[in-house]
Amino acid sequence: MAATVLDERDQSDAEALALELASARTVTRHLRKAVARLVALALAQAAKARLNADGQLTPAQQQAARQALNAAAAGLAVSVAAQTTAAVAAGIALAVRQESRLLPTIGVTVADIEAALAADPVLGTAGEATEQLLDDAAARVAEAISGPLANPADLEAVAGRAGSVTARIERQVRSLTNRAINQATVQAVILAPPPSPAPAVPPERTPLTSRPPARAEGTEEPPLSANGRTPLVDNGLRVVWQAERGACLTCLALSGHVIDPNVGAGFDEFTTFGKP
Repeated sequence: MAATVLDERDQSDAEALALELASARTVTRHLRKAVARLVALALAQAAKARLNADGQLTPAQQQAARQALNAAAAGLAVSVAAQTTAAVAAGIALAVRQESRLLPTIGVTVADIEAALAADPVLGTAGEATEQLLDDAAARVAEAISGPLANPADLEAVAGRAGSVTARIERQVRSLTNRAINQATVQAVILAPPPSPAPAVPPERTPLTSRPPARAEGTEEPPLSANGRTPLVDNGLRVVWQAERGACLTCLALSGHVIDPNVGAGFDEFTTFGKP
């Protein structure tokens, strides 16, 4: 049983990671092309400067390079808001599908989860925040282009700033997709109604002079859980991992995982979103 739970969890993690990567590629598809053109142009101008006797572009060449770079930088003005919002929705849908067997048993619906996540301060503004992040990155590139462009170092600095744009947006989209998946699972647990308390059973009265019956020889001890301990909980409660902001890659990967403390399957401390 424990092995099956671990296999399902590994599959869920693999699906989550695949969705993160796919969402990042989708959102930045047009942006990557514009960045590649801008970087190539800046490096070509740097190579041209090295061909000159003094290793610098002439004033006329600098003016031409600036015009060409500004024209290429205009390609960074792509819209990423709608696709980012779609990536968040895909993350929620994946979490709901992964928990499809659990939700009916705890009385939580997909509409309940979606309504709760609509108020999430990060996911609710995911598209606008990513759009603003791209605008800020493009402004940094424009600032570099407006500066000196005389020597190869100046032009390589432009290429460096331009090359970082795609990575910044991809990190943003991956983080938002991961949050959507984890928070959907967390909300499912939070929204689940508490279990009904078992009716109290009054203890049996026994004469003060009586002694508890002795355990007959060969009588087995009370049943143990799969981890060799007496049961920790007997009311169906589970433990859910919720990572804090800025947590390590292991904590982020574990966020939203749910375990049963009585079956002996704990959280996988080797899980990570980093490179193996």
